[in-house]
Amino acid sequence: MVRREDNKALLLAAVPKKHRDSLQKAIEIAERNYGSVIRLSGESLLEHVLRSARYYAELRIDFNGVIATLLHHTLPKQEYENKEIFNDDILQLLHNVELVFSHAKKESVDTQVIYKYILSFRDDIRIALIKLSEKFDNAKTIDLLPEEKRKDVARRLLHIYAPLAEYMNLSDARREFELNGFRVYYPKEYEQTALYVHKRQADIFEKIEKVKLLLGEIGALVNVDAQIWGRAKSYYSIWRKLYKHDKEGKPATIDALNDLLAFTILVDSVDQCYAVAYALKDYAEVSDDSFEDYIQNPKPNGFSEIQMICEFPELLAINIEVQILTNEMYWHNTYGPAAHLAYKLEGKRFAKQNSEFQWVETVHKAIEKSRQSLSLPISKPLQLHLFQDRIFAFTPKHRIVELPVGATVIDFAYQVHTSIGDRAVFADVNGKKVQLDEVLKNGDIVEIITDNKKLYPTEEWLESAKTKNAQARIKLGLRKKKFQLIVKEKN
Repeated sequence: MVRREDNKALLLAAVPKKHRDSLQKAIEIAERNYGSVIRLSGESLLEHVLRSARYYAELRIDFNGVIATLLHHTLPKQEYENKEIFNDDILQLLHNVELVFSHAKKESVDTQVIYKYILSFRDDIRIALIKLSEKFDNAKTIDLLPEEKRKDVARRLLHIYAPLAEYMNLSDARREFELNGFRVYYPKEYEQTALYVHKRQADIFEKIEKVKLLLGEIGALVNVDAQIWGRAKSYYSIWRKLYKHDKEGKPATIDALNDLLAFTILVDSVDQCYAVAYALKDYAEVSDDSFEDYIQNPKPNGFSEIQMICEFPELLAINIEVQILTNEMYWHNTYGPAAHLAYKLEGKRFAKQNSEFQWVETVHKAIEKSRQSLSLPISKPLQLHLFQDRIFAFTPKHRIVELPVGATVIDFAYQVHTSIGDRAVFADVNGKKVQLDEVLKNGDIVEIITDNKKLYPTEEWLESAKTKNAQARIKLGLRKKKFQLIVKEKN
């Protein structure tokens, strides 16, 4: 009971005084309906929603989102009649949260499609923020779940929610998802990585502040007042880097990594970048082989900064990675086509300059602007209008299928699987029978009806198909059909 009262007090303290009376009434609804509900973790549902709502409140987006996070689990119908709490915006948020994540329960073949769908849904990314707030709390209590459930939750934390949190600029949530997801889903690899870090680099976290001060002092020697921050590479990032090195034939040992501890030095101009870089070469041990000047020689995607590996043997026994760049370079490298997210999503080391993943910057800036607000508005839909040229349709089993606007049923069929496309005869869209040339809308639930006796597509389908994927597969099927006819005639 003490813990529950503490959680209530912390949630109330997270919103301005003018909202606390309304929030208290919403908490009473939560207590009435969730207090006796026990989750798989063994704790009450009330504890969970109080903590989840507090996390959303601390994002400082809007008050309606706090209420929606607190009351996002189903309530008796009469509770929703309380118009003092459930205004149209909150009711819409609750409806959309339930709808979007009922579709996302089944992991798509392409998890990138899940991210896009969630971010584009109803042009309001508060829905994603609400669900991430809930998952942030779930990650912390994963060990309380039954063993058979734990692994599945960990997989989703790693492969869906950690990347989504990264796109949403929620670094604390991403770290929590990766830490607990890695620990539970890959227990042996986690234990090996943690053992090394604890054994060999026990003081690495303690040295971050000392290195920051030292770098600041070196910058001051050349009259540069820089912003400096550092981070220790997470266990999950270490393991992924080792896995990548192994595939590339590089030394796959933690000793071979030079970025276990990395620092960013943000300055005002290119001249200051070089001033700090040369000062570091004077006051630290810097190998010429490790000095990379991506300002004079930017990467193909425009990535620009100075990188080097420094040693401060009197301070710590490992190398540190230092990146020196201007604010403009930082935004381009972090959110533009040079971003880690861009090439990770695009599946290439260097995303193109016209990369579609410029939306990452839009998401980050919108959320950051809202979080920096000194007030907490009642409602603040974050309408970014992402992926306006795409639609997201669904199989009856909730697989999400991404298609361009104007795509038809036959495009959907071939996107699911070639054999389904070849054997398609008609479709059931939202419970209504339609032909294969029917244009689909965002949110349609599509069941392709097939005939197993039918082996090949027809020529007319080329007119109905709008995607290159479907057109190519139809042409392939027609060639196979023609070849079989030739073989049959010869026999």
